[in-house]
Amino acid sequence: MAIDPKHDPHAHFVVKPLPSQVGKAARAGARADARPGAAEMSCPADPFLRAANEDDDGYDPYSDRPARPEPFFQEDPWA
Repeated sequence: MAIDPKHDPHAHFVVKPLPSQVGKAARAGARADARPGAAEMSCPADPFLRAANEDDDGYDPYSDRPARPEPFFQEDPWA
């Protein structure tokens, strides 16, 4: 019998927004408040940036970036 978390009274979910979602919400809020420069400062340029208060559990944040593509053919790779 499978456990359905939607109907489990003991299930507990914590949803944390991604940095890109936080930036979009800040830009939408800045447009509503008519503050033109406030949204650009709150959104990080790099989507792989971690929160400053995130604990260091040994996870390498650069491991989730895709590797640079290598050429399929090299004339002489040992030269």
